Amino acid sequence: MSLCDLCKGDGMKNKNNRKAAVPVAVAGDSFGLCRWFAMALFAGGAVLALWALALMADQSGELRRFETWGGLAGVIAANKVQALWHASIMSWMLSAGLWWASQPGGRTRLMVVRWVLMALLAGDAAWLSRHYVASMPISAMAVNDVIRTLYPDMPERRVALVTQEDFYNWWLTYLFPYHGIKAINVTQMPRMPQDYKTLFEHVPWNSPRLWQLFAVGKVLAPVTIWQQMQSMPAYSNACEPVFSYNVMPNNPQEISAGFQVLPATPAYPGKHVVLQFKLPAPRFALVRGWTSLEDSETIRRLASPMYPLFETVCVAPGPGTGWPALSGTGMTGEVKLMRYRSGRMELETVSPEAAVLRVSERYDPDWTATVDGKPASVARADYLFQAVFVPAGTHQVLLEYRPSTLLLKVQLAGMLLCVLAAVFLAFQAITTKRQRT
Repeated sequence: MSLCDLCKGDGMKNKNNRKAAVPVAVAGDSFGLCRWFAMALFAGGAVLALWALALMADQSGELRRFETWGGLAGVIAANKVQALWHASIMSWMLSAGLWWASQPGGRTRLMVVRWVLMALLAGDAAWLSRHYVASMPISAMAVNDVIRTLYPDMPERRVALVTQEDFYNWWLTYLFPYHGIKAINVTQMPRMPQDYKTLFEHVPWNSPRLWQLFAVGKVLAPVTIWQQMQSMPAYSNACEPVFSYNVMPNNPQEISAGFQVLPATPAYPGKHVVLQFKLPAPRFALVRGWTSLEDSETIRRLASPMYPLFETVCVAPGPGTGWPALSGTGMTGEVKLMRYRSGRMELETVSPEAAVLRVSERYDPDWTATVDGKPASVARADYLFQAVFVPAGTHQVLLEYRPSTLLLKVQLAGMLLCVLAAVFLAFQAITTKRQRT
């Protein structure tokens, strides 16, 4: 062996040693960061624990802070302390796991820590979900006599709930959507759109006029409220009771078990009532005339009891209307709902004269219309609703909600890039492994 060969061998050995030293240094840096992060988690858990101890020492102060919640003040305060202890213990457990993982021990230790922490987080999520996810028996969705009373009006008419307390809110949230019952109420609307807010400021909620605008067919109310309404001519002449009933929870301890409806009897008079709304409240109507009005004047007219609804259609000024002038008044012809699903309505209109098809559906620029297959403009009518011009005779009208798909395409493109990046990284890892072997 020559001196040159010896030098080459030493050079090869030093080169390999340098290659092996790099991962060790990198691993050492990673373990150091892991220890610092574990210590930070431990300190955070200690802060949370001290906070929980402070609340436990000042229970009276916590109860005063939530006194406006009445009997629930103690429950809220106890849950707050429990949540702090839970977060503190989880922080300490994660800290211990990361600290143990940062100690020398090779891949086996890292693998054990990884699976233990994953199991810990999965178990924690399952435990916390008990407070937010509850199974609901299918019997809670069973058809009752109230649903049977509301069925004939669907989907051309809506339901109005005078109150949303107690079981009414449960029905509105679960039972009505399950059976396709359309209601003008919503469970909650924390950010009410401005058009709704403006309309409700001028046309009172739970007023017959609002029920007419929103195509209400039935009204649900406690019988005590109906008794009060009977002393008011605007309501007594607009509604009549069609079904009186009582409601009992299937399981008083579990609201998710639903409620059962018991028809009223002489021995047990009904505490709740379904009212038939008698005033004109069409979901679809052909109106002989239309006029272009600013929103302020339209709102003023709709709010005035002296202004007759459905005599003419107040159309908001804007491009794309270009309809022929119509000066008639009142409703004409007939509208048949041929097919319906959310966001799509197929109608047949029959009229001896040209008219404006007024649709009690909230206007949105993404609604499109065709008349006998030809595109037609959709105008904002009566401030909040829709209108389409229809010539005389028999016509097929299609109303369809077609929002832009740009955001969906961007999301799909982002997901595709993530998949391609994952495939590329996996291929690169496999290639690197083969080269090392």
